[in-house]
Amino acid sequence: MIDLQVHQQFGRIGLQISPYEFNLKIKPADFEVKQYPAQIEVEQPAAVLDIDYTAFRESLGYRNIEAQAEYFRQDSQQTCAQGIMRRAQQGEELSDLSKKISIAQIAEQSTQPKERNLQLVRLEPVKISVTTKDLQWRVDAGGVDIEFTPPDIQAEFRQGDVKVYIEKEPYIRFEAVGSNLDIKR
Repeated sequence: MIDLQVHQQFGRIGLQISPYEFNLKIKPADFEVKQYPAQIEVEQPAAVLDIDYTAFRESLGYRNIEAQAEYFRQDSQQTCAQGIMRRAQQGEELSDLSKKISIAQIAEQSTQPKERNLQLVRLEPVKISVTTKDLQWRVDAGGVDIEFTPPDIQAEFRQGDVKVYIEKEPYIRFEAVGSNLDIKR
């Protein structure tokens, strides 16, 4: 007897899948603000103060060297003339016998304090002048520095892939098992 055996293998499909890749790198924008404050430098130069005492001192009797030398010359001439006049007057008094003045009386008269004449005089004012100088200043306005770096976007994309292959081949196999002949013994 012949038996028919059927052997069957189903086919199997294999898939090799490479997924897509999407890499996105984002560097955000960089925004930096630096502010520099204003600076003001102010300089006040010193004022010049000029005080002239010359006219005031001269009205008090203090003079410069040339004027003082001239004053001493005139004073010495006047003193010399007064001395000569005094000696001449004393000689005349001694020569006049009618007055009967002794040398001791003349010496006493010359030692007596003399009357002084005081005068009120106007003194010249002190001359004062002030020279001011302008205020000097310098301004540095400062400012703002802005540093901007734009964003950087990098994208990398790789397409996905699907590969199909046959993992097992399908087949059907028929086998006849047994024989057509009956043999008895």
